Amino acid sequence: MIPFVRKLAITKMHWVDDADFRIGLAICQAIPGATVMQLAGYIGLRIRGVAGAIAAFCGFGLPAFLLITILSAVYFKFYNLPFVLSVFSGLKAIVLAILFSASIDFVRKYIHSLPDKLISFGAALAFLADIHPVAVIILATSIGVAFFKNDSGLFLQNECKFMSRYRFREAVIVTALFPLALLGLWLLKKDLYHLATLMMGIDVLAFGGGFAALPIMLHEVVIRMGWLTQRVFMDGIALGQITPGPIVITSAFVGYSLAGLAGALTGAVAMFSPSFLIMIWSVPFCDKLLGSQYFRRGLRASLATLAGLMVAVTASFVLSMTWTPRSVVLGAVAYIALRRQIDVFWVVVVGAAMSFVLF
Repeated sequence: MIPFVRKLAITKMHWVDDADFRIGLAICQAIPGATVMQLAGYIGLRIRGVAGAIAAFCGFGLPAFLLITILSAVYFKFYNLPFVLSVFSGLKAIVLAILFSASIDFVRKYIHSLPDKLISFGAALAFLADIHPVAVIILATSIGVAFFKNDSGLFLQNECKFMSRYRFREAVIVTALFPLALLGLWLLKKDLYHLATLMMGIDVLAFGGGFAALPIMLHEVVIRMGWLTQRVFMDGIALGQITPGPIVITSAFVGYSLAGLAGALTGAVAMFSPSFLIMIWSVPFCDKLLGSQYFRRGLRASLATLAGLMVAVTASFVLSMTWTPRSVVLGAVAYIALRRQIDVFWVVVVGAAMSFVLF
């Protein structure tokens, strides 16, 4: 989606120049959250300040939120019907193909040296041993900060420049609203408060894009809290891939399962809020952030860790699934389509139709 955003922002609308876009992409790749959604917010921040960032964030995420909410409502009403079961039994193989493909991309992008491989392998083993992913990420990041060699040339901090439209007062006001909203949820709806804090914690650790949040979300939602079964969680991932947005919109699916529309809204807003706040506070200090060797070491270690966690999650799903010749063929075809750059939306939609026929 990044090339489409670039064409819109630079060529069509002339909102930013190429240098602004490149430094924005570097920032959004360096901080947690769904990268393309962060990038849309960054462009809004550049042209209209914090209010523009909010407008861009909401505009980018609203179609996906509306669609996943509708799909969630339909799913939880009919998900035990034979028709739905047949569709989703095949979609599980497609979800695994999506995760396997994403895992390969993660490993190729972030695992280069022996220290990267050791941290990634250790993280995968720790996850399979049921050690909490947050503890694994914190430990690996600390090791990276202490022992990794200095990296150079990863980011474009020399191109950072202060924004004339940036207003710290606006950023402070928006930031202050979030703890007030959490306090309101704690006083009025404790279940929504727990959902919000859990999703916010997941978002803070999602370095490397939305897929990086899946191992942590799986652990928190399925294993620790027991809100969903693994089967239903995988169905939520499949539905999230039908929407035109980041994969972590599955947070709205989780929220809907707990508290209907209010839960869906709480889950989605909480999932994107911390990374949004980090983005609006990172931009004015991007030269210091991207120029810090300690930040770069920690980021490198966390990305290697998340690559290992992605592989471990995929492996756990593969081992827990009951495979048949038909599901193997469907998963293999989906994987080949993804590696040939066919859009994931069509892979899921065509796969759902094939599932109904095959299963």
